[in-house]
Amino acid sequence: MAAKEMYEQIAQTYGVSIHGYQADNGRFADKEWRQDCEEQHQSLAFCGVGPHHQNGIAEKCTHDLCEGTRTRLLNAM
Repeated sequence: MAAKEMYEQIAQTYGVSIHGYQADNGRFADKEWRQDCEEQHQSLAFCGVGPHHQNGIAEKCTHDLCEGTRTRLLNAM
């Protein structure tokens, strides 16, 4: 909870307000976390483990990085 508060304070210093979180079912599913989100009027959505459709931009970047690394390693061999 301390990390959540610090994160939101840092975001606030840059003029960013946190409207919601998308998280896994780990610590974010705890009653204390959900209650704080509710008090702050923040949405909370859960995603499954390993869903590649949640963030296409990040997944594409990771895919390209892995493919480039694999190509360089094969070339070096």
